[in-house]
Amino acid sequence: MSLKIDTGDITMQVISCYAPQTNCSEADKEDFWESHDAHLRALGPKEYIVIGGDLNGHVGRDKNGYERFHGGQGYGSRNEDGESALDCAEMHDLAVANTFFEKKLSHLVTYSSGRRETQIDYFLTRRQHLKLVTDVKVTPSTNICPQHRLLVMDLKLDLGQRRQVRTTNEEKIKWWRMAKGRRDLTEALRSTTTATDDNSVAKTAMRLDPGGQRPRGRPKKRWMDRIKEDMKIVNAAPEDALDRAKWRQICRKADPAKRDKR
Repeated sequence: MSLKIDTGDITMQVISCYAPQTNCSEADKEDFWESHDAHLRALGPKEYIVIGGDLNGHVGRDKNGYERFHGGQGYGSRNEDGESALDCAEMHDLAVANTFFEKKLSHLVTYSSGRRETQIDYFLTRRQHLKLVTDVKVTPSTNICPQHRLLVMDLKLDLGQRRQVRTTNEEKIKWWRMAKGRRDLTEALRSTTTATDDNSVAKTAMRLDPGGQRPRGRPKKRWMDRIKEDMKIVNAAPEDALDRAKWRQICRKADPAKRDKR
């Protein structure tokens, strides 16, 4: 079964498959892999591919001979049916995603029956897209199937969604902070107050002259300037700090809470 997802920016093919069991005839196995290969060859080279299914083969933990497609984190030993799955991965440049994440055994075993535990369910994706897979693990639960374990793959795709760039709307621009903007605002206020009472708030604000010589903005007084002023008030000098007794006396004099009560 194959499902095509087309978002306009990307196209993904999600393929679910079930390979013949080990005791099936070689003819059945060859028919399955030939049909599977034909389906993969019909896909576009730029399409994302996710294959998930029961391949009924053991790819094993050893990656020898398939280093590009096998991550070396499989389970058990490889058998002939698992080698067929790896041959298909090599033919279509697919990565067996299960084998690229180090997991404890309970998160590797996909099939458990009695004392038999194996790994036969896999996720495959294009090798060039393997970096988009963030995790693959088994959920050790029998709630779905008494023998098979749920296999989960986390895939991070760019669906073409772009974060909108924030732009400043014209009405949010603080024109009055600009020289020309202030003049325009003044003219606008004057034009809106010509027909109002002379004692209105708008006209009172227009006639207001705060006066004074204080410059605009916060006073440029540093912390060290305040320290020097305080030391001048108590007649203290920096070299007084070298005399502990004298410095203690100065501090007591400066702090009303520490003055000697007489």
